[in-house]
Amino acid sequence: MTDLPLQIVAGTYNHVLYGWDVDLRNPEKSSSTVQYVYESHAGCITALAAVGNVLVSGSSDELIKVYDLKQQREVGTLMKHEATISCMHFFQRTHLLTASENGQIAVWRCRDWECLKTMQGHKGAVNSMSIHPSGKLALTVGRDKTIRTWNLLKGRQLFVLKKPKECSVVRWSPDGQTFIVSHESTVEVYTAETGVVKSELNMPSRVLCALFVKADVLALGLEDGTLHFVNVLLATEQLSHKAHDNRVKDMCYFDENEHNILVTGCTDGTINLWRLSFSDHSEVKGLQCVGRLQTLSRLTCLCLARTHPPPLLDTSTETADGSKAKRKEQASTTEEADEPTQPTARKRNRKSKGKDKDKPQAGKTAQQQQQQ
Repeated sequence: MTDLPLQIVAGTYNHVLYGWDVDLRNPEKSSSTVQYVYESHAGCITALAAVGNVLVSGSSDELIKVYDLKQQREVGTLMKHEATISCMHFFQRTHLLTASENGQIAVWRCRDWECLKTMQGHKGAVNSMSIHPSGKLALTVGRDKTIRTWNLLKGRQLFVLKKPKECSVVRWSPDGQTFIVSHESTVEVYTAETGVVKSELNMPSRVLCALFVKADVLALGLEDGTLHFVNVLLATEQLSHKAHDNRVKDMCYFDENEHNILVTGCTDGTINLWRLSFSDHSEVKGLQCVGRLQTLSRLTCLCLARTHPPPLLDTSTETADGSKAKRKEQASTTEEADEPTQPTARKRNRKSKGKDKDKPQAGKTAQQQQQQ
């Protein structure tokens, strides 16, 4: 048993989800603890997100699947989008934001998986999305060469900023005071209060993914397979490293209880686990590869999940207080809510053609299960 149970989940181009348990004390042993290989969608898996025991996956089949990681089974399907799911993010344990390639954004309440609001603004695909730490705002960038700010309390668009080039990644800083936007090999750092670019960083290759590992330290994954760590306030690079032979497709990060683990995924199916070390001034001073996993498939997305907190999918909380639940149905989209329940049968069965999905079994694909 691990001191901080984690699961690495990878989505692939050939419709398959991979899951590994990770022992942070011995990350190099993670490759021997594959938990499941599950053919989950009819199309390419394009986005993943997790909170607690709940995992969601989005696909080019326009569906969002919901899973209980503790029980290792699929529990339902969310259907609202009419295009490929492009990105998904949880806000705490209460709400899920999803976006698709037709520009639609949906806000879901996790307690009962009700779609509270849909918003439309982008004239084309939403490439990336980021939720403000307060949960009141969200930023999106799209194929229509715009950056859009959304008021999540009222469910409407606030501002539109046109750019000369298509932007691929947007991220809020942990304190919500700044945000970054990347286009091709350039990263722009904005002041949230004014919306003005205060610094600019130029990378040697196209930026494919980004996340903050400290309040002012940004990790960047590039098309040439390198990792770069930069200080967004000083506009300086702290460290760079050749992480993969091919493009760094996605990244995720865990930094609790002195564990600073960065997980990077490459399009060739390789997943590397890196232990970061920091100076007294929060600068990245070291990067050590402590584990490697292999999907044997074309990797498209990654996420980390905490697999042993109190279960999210506990139906006993659904009707614990009827009057309380009624009040919360009238609350704003980012207000605290009850724990999530399983999606309803109506949402699960649409487009299923009358066939129920088999429960995923550890280490088995759908094809292997059918042979049994």
